[in-house]
Amino acid sequence: MVNRRDLIKWSAVALGAGAGLAGPAPAAHAADLEWEQYPVPAAPGGNRSWQLLPSHSDDFNYTGKPQTFRGRWLDQHKDGWSGPANSLYSARHSWVADGNLIVEGRRAPDGRVYCGYVTSRTPVEYPLYTEVLMRVSGLKLSSNFWLLSRDDVNEIDVIECYGNESLHGKHMNTAYHIFQRNPFTELARSQKGYFADGSYGYNGETGQVFGDGAGQPLLRNGFHRYGVHWISATEFDFYFNGRLVRRLNRSNDLRDPRSRFFDQPMHLILNTESHQWRVDRGIEPTDAELADPSINNIYYRWVRTYQAV
Repeated sequence: MVNRRDLIKWSAVALGAGAGLAGPAPAAHAADLEWEQYPVPAAPGGNRSWQLLPSHSDDFNYTGKPQTFRGRWLDQHKDGWSGPANSLYSARHSWVADGNLIVEGRRAPDGRVYCGYVTSRTPVEYPLYTEVLMRVSGLKLSSNFWLLSRDDVNEIDVIECYGNESLHGKHMNTAYHIFQRNPFTELARSQKGYFADGSYGYNGETGQVFGDGAGQPLLRNGFHRYGVHWISATEFDFYFNGRLVRRLNRSNDLRDPRSRFFDQPMHLILNTESHQWRVDRGIEPTDAELADPSINNIYYRWVRTYQAV
């Protein structure tokens, strides 16, 4: 736990968290106190209230991977998968220090990219709200906070950001995917990106870009909050710094030819990874970029999850 001096220092800078916390080097902090500054932006509905889920919430206010970490998280893929494209998921490339979970991208000897990967030991179920305060990396890899079902069929991307990009590096890219695994096919999906002021910036299905991003922050330059309210099997609301930016439901983008939708629990995932479509286009991090600690790390200050009860 940080001392009183650290707490005072953090309190002074935390006032800007709603608009993003800028700064070259994240410092120690009192995140367990800090997230309480931010009311859950979503209403729990009915006569329910929000109850914190300690099993899926962490202030990362410790060092290394003690039982505090290991009781909640796995630092490798649950099935031992190495990851997509040139990813090589690695437990050695995530750690906790200075009040942050740090997830790193670094060159592997075989030419692939070591990618830190952390997932919750147990899944969560709706109705819930989950949110991270994070700073994306500056790499050509994606910086992510997402949810995935145990059978790898249902996926919700709260944020998937390519921090190196001048425009897309300003987007909170949200998405859903519904897969069939055998034989593999993608049954349904929809991706949309949003700027920090809440404006619509990108349609991933058509490739359309809306606005030039002038005056919008590059997400690699500061901490921002990214959250999702999983309301039901067919309803999700996405929040950027506490602002509602997207409603996903059957009246707009949500489809499922199976008519099951998101009817099963999902695990939380915090990671970085390589994507095949970018590899195919030659968009890959260089050795120098992967060795540069000023851009090759994602910093997660905290993750909090609440159940509506």
